[in-house]
Amino acid sequence: MNVKQLVKRILPQRTTFTAVDYGTRAIKVATVSLAGPQPTLLQLVRTAQPELGNDETDEGARLSRLAEAVDAAGIKGQHVFAALGADKVITRLVRVPRMPEKELASAVSFEAEKSIPIPLSDLIVRYVKLGETEGEDGTQQQLLLAAVPAQVVHDFYELFVQAGVTISALDLQPLALWRVLGGVVGHEEHPAEVVAVADLGAAHTTLIVVDRGALVFCHSLGVGGDLLTKSMADTYGIDFGEAQQLKEKSGKILSAEEAANITSPDEMQLDFSLRDGLGEIVRELRRALDYYAAGKNARPIKRLVLSGGTCNLKGFVSFMAEALEFPVELGTLPFAVPEGVEAEMSVCDPAMFMAVGLALREARFSLTRPGKGD
Repeated sequence: MNVKQLVKRILPQRTTFTAVDYGTRAIKVATVSLAGPQPTLLQLVRTAQPELGNDETDEGARLSRLAEAVDAAGIKGQHVFAALGADKVITRLVRVPRMPEKELASAVSFEAEKSIPIPLSDLIVRYVKLGETEGEDGTQQQLLLAAVPAQVVHDFYELFVQAGVTISALDLQPLALWRVLGGVVGHEEHPAEVVAVADLGAAHTTLIVVDRGALVFCHSLGVGGDLLTKSMADTYGIDFGEAQQLKEKSGKILSAEEAANITSPDEMQLDFSLRDGLGEIVRELRRALDYYAAGKNARPIKRLVLSGGTCNLKGFVSFMAEALEFPVELGTLPFAVPEGVEAEMSVCDPAMFMAVGLALREARFSLTRPGKGD
């Protein structure tokens, strides 16, 4: 037994974890307990981000809002989990032959140099094992590579320190989605079906595919709810901030039945502007799902689970199901919430799911199919 193992036996194990999802439109904080047989949600806090302005103003305002979120959650001085935005992290799925761990690091560097158009000397590169597949070339390991500029990591870390908390680990958004909505939490056995999960934020969408509990595909799409806001701003001739407020207050996508019976020109114009913005999101999602389906040994996806603040738009889930011609549903948190606190937390708000997935980082779940190893 080494010193580290001995210390773990002597010191009490930490069971409560907090994560901060630093989003474009809002900062979300989630706290979970892993003390029981299933995780328990203890806290959800959401703080709006400031409107965008000049860079200097943005920096100070965003620090102020992050500090507000930290104070509101009562986590000042604590260690938290966080994730950089999808636009800051380069991710790649690669396959390499099975090899000893010592050789794997060199293979990862080689694959990163081939697939990432930035000198590795400027990046921090890490990888996660997703499992093994059998093919014509023998056993192949599938890896999720993540690369991010070192300066970006440093600046993000310093932002949190100035706000009063310390980042103990930077996670990846695809992994957070897999934990909270991939069917691996709250189930004694992995679900047998293949499920896609899409988190639609303001500027980006993160898509993953889970096959029998295993994360087998992930992709970042440069589209999000801001496309709808921009479409509304163009339609109504108003600025982006006004369009965002209008979308949140009155935005609604009409069903086919509602559209057939509508008599209000204002409602028709609003529905048209939203649908125009949604067209690009649908095209990008369909393209990514088709790309997954074209891969070797890809099993058919049975349903798409949605997450992210964009899903709060009325009629959005029904529209996506109709547009994709595919079963679509809104995600739900899969574990216990203490009695009496449902009204105090936004447990049904899809914008909060990413934060919960980040908070589950220390939960012990396998990324691979049963029998394939960790």
